[in-house]
Amino acid sequence: MPINHSGAIAARCLPRPLLLGAALLCLAVLPVRAQEISLLQAGTRIRVTSSRTGAEPIVGSALRLVRDTLVMATESGNALLTLPTAQLAQIEVSDGRERVKWGFTGAWVGATALAVGTAIAVKGQDQDGLAAFAGFLAGGIAGFFGGGIVGAIAAPEQWRPFTVSFLKGPVTP
Repeated sequence: MPINHSGAIAARCLPRPLLLGAALLCLAVLPVRAQEISLLQAGTRIRVTSSRTGAEPIVGSALRLVRDTLVMATESGNALLTLPTAQLAQIEVSDGRERVKWGFTGAWVGATALAVGTAIAVKGQDQDGLAAFAGFLAGGIAGFFGGGIVGAIAAPEQWRPFTVSFLKGPVTP
């Protein structure tokens, strides 16, 4: 074996492309597992369906998730549930409510409905048609604000599926 200037014996290394490929493969796999685990942090709002809870999903906050058990507090806060991950059919994570989108939708629906309804209601009370126009404007404005408030309050919660299959493997958080 050749000896370098410092006196150490130079050993033959694996080819660089092979080492680079192995390093890239490890880096590509690690973020996927880390991403799945970090999605369900303590306090995350979840909806769970399992064979133990029946067909109706239970909504609450995740407290702890380990390889074989999910511990969650129910939405009312009155109960803690410990569910084996083997019995979980589905976990969904809340993405919140799209209040702005639903607020604008409610505003336009409310404005249209109340404007047209008010204009029709007062149409026959005036010879000039000004009452119908005024009713249209007043109804439209009131409907816009009222519909916007109702739409923002009534916005449905958005849920996205959380992959449970990784929990059944050798991964532990």
